[in-house]
Amino acid sequence: MKKLLIATNLLTLSLGYLYSCTSTGGFQTSNGSYQMNKDPLFASCYNCVVDDIHGETADEFADVTARYKTTHSDVYNQYAKGLLTNNLIPAPTSLVPSAFEDARSCWFSLDTLDKFSCLMKKYSSKLGIPTSKLGYRFYYTQYPVNYPRDGSLSQCHTLYIAPTFEQGNMNIDFDPRESVNNGGASVKDVVTLASLINPLTNPQFATKKLFILGGNTGNVTMNQGDLCPPGTGCTNTLSAIDAVYPAPHH
Repeated sequence: MKKLLIATNLLTLSLGYLYSCTSTGGFQTSNGSYQMNKDPLFASCYNCVVDDIHGETADEFADVTARYKTTHSDVYNQYAKGLLTNNLIPAPTSLVPSAFEDARSCWFSLDTLDKFSCLMKKYSSKLGIPTSKLGYRFYYTQYPVNYPRDGSLSQCHTLYIAPTFEQGNMNIDFDPRESVNNGGASVKDVVTLASLINPLTNPQFATKKLFILGGNTGNVTMNQGDLCPPGTGCTNTLSAIDAVYPAPHH
């Protein structure tokens, strides 16, 4: 009987943990100005005891990263320095310094991504969008010549992260914060990024802050990413990759 009670108690605790994870979020983790609230729509929680991330082999990771360098990064470096121009490729409007090296990675802190994710869930829950329908879209972007926020990033490639929600068989870019602040109370009230990027439908096109993470350096805009190069945090990994695949890689 005692063993049965113990087993019953363990089962109850397990179910309680499962319920707190899948039904209420079960985090209640505060960090600065945000907190994960209990809500049935905060239903994306995984049991980290079971690691089912299949991963990639070291060779595959090195292979694809090296290929990007020689087919994109190196070519762009030559173009930006005015070394790759002909009748089909016009000269760049402004040349970069001879030491210029385009970014090959973009770093975001775990706290930044957690906060971004938490706020996405918070606003989306008010629109009736479950966590299982949310996602991220990564945009490959490039800073302009003489970038005013940080000149060292001028003409560097970077990543911007936009929220998405699943509708039918499509993942649609949207702004969850603007959707709620605009009085939205259901998925029908979602404000898409396409509408905010249209000057005809968004009078504040030039000044309105979108709910997006950009790859600025951390000391320029709070809770943003860091590029490498010009950053140094990724140099060991990139050096190891370049040593394995030093020749042009196609």
